[in-house]
Amino acid sequence: MKKDYSLIHRPRRYFVWAWPLIILIGLIVSMQSFALNFVRENDLFSWPLKEFAAVKTAVTRSSEKTKPEQDFTQKSKGMKAGALPLADPCTNITTLPCEQVNVTLPFNLNFDGNEGGLLDKNGALIGFTMVGDLSGTPVSTDSISSTAVPKGYKPSRLTIADGKLNIRTNSGIAFQTNNNQINALGAGILADGRVVFETTIINPFNGTKSEQGGLWVGLSDKTFLKLSISANKVEMRKELNDVTSGVTTNANTDQRVTGVIDNLSTKTVRLRMVADFVTNTLEGYYSTDGVAYTNVGTAYTSGTNPAAINIADMALAGKTIYAGIYATHRTNTSALTYSFDNFSIKNYEFPMITAPYRINAGGIQRTVGSVVYNADDIYARVAGNVSNASYTGLPSTITVPELYYERRFGSKFSYYLPIANGRYTINMHFVENFQGAAGGRIFDVNFEGNTLLDNLDIFSEVGKTNVLIKTIETQVSDGVLNIDFIASKDNAIINAIEILPVTPPNEAPVFASATYSFNKDEATAAGAGIGQVSATDAAGQTVHYSITAGNQSSKFAIDSESGAITLAGTLNYATDSVYVLTVQATDNATPALSATAQVTIHVNKPVTGNHAPVAALPINDQTAVTGTAFTYNVAAGTFTDEDSDPLTYTVSLANDGLLPSWLSFDAANLSFSGTPDAAATYRIKLTANDGKVSASTEFNLVVNAAAAINHAPVAALPINDQSAVAGTAFTYNVAAGTFTDEDSDPLTYTASLANDGSLPLWLSFDAANVSFSGTPETAATYRIKLTANDGKVSASTEFNLVVNAAAATNHAPVLALSISDQSVVAGSAFSYKMAAGTFTDEDSDPLTYTAS
Repeated sequence: MKKDYSLIHRPRRYFVWAWPLIILIGLIVSMQSFALNFVRENDLFSWPLKEFAAVKTAVTRSSEKTKPEQDFTQKSKGMKAGALPLADPCTNITTLPCEQVNVTLPFNLNFDGNEGGLLDKNGALIGFTMVGDLSGTPVSTDSISSTAVPKGYKPSRLTIADGKLNIRTNSGIAFQTNNNQINALGAGILADGRVVFETTIINPFNGTKSEQGGLWVGLSDKTFLKLSISANKVEMRKELNDVTSGVTTNANTDQRVTGVIDNLSTKTVRLRMVADFVTNTLEGYYSTDGVAYTNVGTAYTSGTNPAAINIADMALAGKTIYAGIYATHRTNTSALTYSFDNFSIKNYEFPMITAPYRINAGGIQRTVGSVVYNADDIYARVAGNVSNASYTGLPSTITVPELYYERRFGSKFSYYLPIANGRYTINMHFVENFQGAAGGRIFDVNFEGNTLLDNLDIFSEVGKTNVLIKTIETQVSDGVLNIDFIASKDNAIINAIEILPVTPPNEAPVFASATYSFNKDEATAAGAGIGQVSATDAAGQTVHYSITAGNQSSKFAIDSESGAITLAGTLNYATDSVYVLTVQATDNATPALSATAQVTIHVNKPVTGNHAPVAALPINDQTAVTGTAFTYNVAAGTFTDEDSDPLTYTVSLANDGLLPSWLSFDAANLSFSGTPDAAATYRIKLTANDGKVSASTEFNLVVNAAAAINHAPVAALPINDQSAVAGTAFTYNVAAGTFTDEDSDPLTYTASLANDGSLPLWLSFDAANVSFSGTPETAATYRIKLTANDGKVSASTEFNLVVNAAAATNHAPVLALSISDQSVVAGSAFSYKMAAGTFTDEDSDPLTYTAS
């Protein structure tokens, strides 16, 4: 809409010329006020990126291989609508939106050109999301433009090719006050717990001009850690605010370096840096085979200066840091190319613990009686603070007071404990060592995301310097026990943690049946089997059997392990025709639990003139297959009885044991049925009783494992059409893997025409080597079928074999008429025409002529 300024200039006409100047002055004053009210941190390299989460940035990349086109539309906290937009707060380290600089772990780059991030010189994506800023003056030979954004980023020196990121080096380096390293590529992460950084360098350069390449981790080019390869050595170094020790012996607290490693420049070298932000230590490793790793600090054996570098003074824990790769040719006059094969950042894989497991929070390993509390040097993923300062007032019953002097505390800290899924009892030991009144320290403790200790106030429960043990139960379902401490007043605190398995309450054994009944003849000999009882225990404990009642004169005995009952004396129907025993099954728990069953033994009455049943027909051995229903009907007439007494039937194993649980016996119909679940052989005993005496017969039941399901071969690779030439030997070897078989069965091969006709006589097929050979005579096209058979089923594939006619033989031209010598007079014109037929050609080919 056109603005109407008539109200301004109508009374005084000279405002027509003055109003543009007034508006310009107003804009200048407004911009100056805005600038004075907006204070921006200069060193954006170490900004926590979460401060810029509100920045909304849209990036549009051109499909052409040109500089990315960016359209930045942003809002900043406190910016009024219509105010001038702020510059992108991350432009000194990235061309990406700020929220894309930080990455989640694990972070893996394989340099395939499609992993996001910044660009190489050809527009391929290199995966890294930022580049280190330069706080120093660039080296003049590095040709850094004063307007370059970011200043440390030169995509023209970066190339993605064949799964590698190649860095063409510059002279600059981040060392002490130089601070002019170009293309220190990286990504942002949170310094939390124990983190592993890795990369692979192929044939790292070996020189004498401080040429180097490797890993870097840090806040900026003033404060960082690096693990690099230079002069066939591997060096780990710490630099804090541009300061790093220059000591050249193993007393250097900021450096760990190997000796010269033979032929390192001809190898593929894997670098691994492990930063522990809980214990504030840094370790470096290298490997030339990707399997065995050597600690670069192996030669540093001093108790005060060990293999790991102390990084506590860098105060990295809990901050956003950056990690990546770099390379420089330093004082070499020629640029070098360093090839990086991959890069990764991942959380350290914490060792699995097994309950019971105890931790002396914030302290070293302590032993109380026979119980060991492990040192707290691994699992505090968010560390908080630790102390071992002693104090007075602990009860005299505490035999190892150091367990409660040492402690971990903070407004927020957590433990990350890999452990098998299951339910656990957690004992948490607390001592209030500082606060002298209720309400001075209040905090929550979360287990697996659930607040199970809410608003804990140690003093209000047990007072000062007394031990408070809180016991809770929690379920682990993701393979990690997470314990989080969150203070609402002062600091949360913990002295010791016990992780114990939850033991389910013991349950008594259970008999397969509450009652058992067996029949035995009076004439049964001592030692003969009576029958067997069986009980199971839910906890898998060992069960023992005993007879606790009804066993007058110790007439019967029982095997304490198997439950088999045998006759220990003699039977007399006249005095005792029935015995009722109480059999007890007892587990081996503490305390032990028991169950009982009633066993009734009937003594068969002897009958004068009775004839025992007879096993008239043998039962043939039977077979079954696992997973398949089995039935068997005993043939009529298997048992006969001379007295025609009605017979009753029982069945058991030949040793009088119980049938397997899957097998049922129908006594009324004399049939067996069931579905076996495992291969086995059983000796079955079938007994017929006429009410007085018995007869038995036995047979084998063999359960075979189910046959594996066969899978047909598969034509996995097509065979390309082949060509041959008449009169020329032809061979073709079928490629390995053309057919595959899921069962790995050996395959046999046959070949025919596609219509199943025989191959032409000139063509042979070698089935052992899967190859064709022969010399064709005439031009033709054949459709060949190759078949693979695994001994059961077949699969085929077809291809064309085209035989082309041989090319005609060419004959050289022939000089048919000789050409006589010619003479010429100096200064006179000369010409000579060659006679027709001077040259002839047998093939009548057209001839071309040249003279020399």
